[in-house]
Amino acid sequence: MISDCPNTTKLRFRFALVATSAVYFVALLPAPTRAAESTTPLIPLSLKGPGSLTGVWNAPHAPGTGAPGFQPTATTADGKPIPYQPAVAKLVEQQKDAKNKAIDAQSAPWCVPSGLPMMMEPPPELPLQILETPGQVTMLFGDFGTFRIIHLNEKHPEDPDPTYFGNSVGHWEGDTLVVDTIGLLDKTTVLGAPHTEDMHLVERLHRVDEQTLEDRITISDPKTYSRPWTWVITLKHVSGSKVREFERRPC
Repeated sequence: MISDCPNTTKLRFRFALVATSAVYFVALLPAPTRAAESTTPLIPLSLKGPGSLTGVWNAPHAPGTGAPGFQPTATTADGKPIPYQPAVAKLVEQQKDAKNKAIDAQSAPWCVPSGLPMMMEPPPELPLQILETPGQVTMLFGDFGTFRIIHLNEKHPEDPDPTYFGNSVGHWEGDTLVVDTIGLLDKTTVLGAPHTEDMHLVERLHRVDEQTLEDRITISDPKTYSRPWTWVITLKHVSGSKVREFERRPC
């Protein structure tokens, strides 16, 4: 049997001494306090970027404007008259004399969705819900139980079939979701005035504060308006509310 040499014995002694010291040092470290951990929110509320639009929203300041019909006080975001083309302006003036009856006969019975951008200002009793997933933003409307899909980081198809909600694609610019929409049916009205299938919407949605969501919509339609104009819709968060099934009668 070969015995350990003196150098090997010294090395083992030093190693044992270092290990014992390390254990003693760790034992002296303060243990984490559970109270400090419990006061830190696991998922803090973010008012910027993806996730900030999620929730249930309505427009309590403007009851009923989600339905088609003439809106005599409607103005642009800077408080100016809507820049109608002369022929459309004439229809609007005629509508004033018709005691606020809707121009669009197909929307007048209110048995079809009022489309965009009108659906983005729902009445208080029929809020909309926004859901966010990595590839799209989905909007569920209490009014008619309809939905809208915004495809993220995609391009429009070359020739989309016109629909009530059109074809919407979006992307994030900082804390703002920018949504571009084309392919909208001309069966609806915008604040009571007709539009064509050439209408083009660019929305900029962002969370102003914990309770407020702003949708700044730039509307272009050369056959309806003399220039693009902007309409701002302000929505309020509805805490604890859910979108429910709704049946419109008579239809």
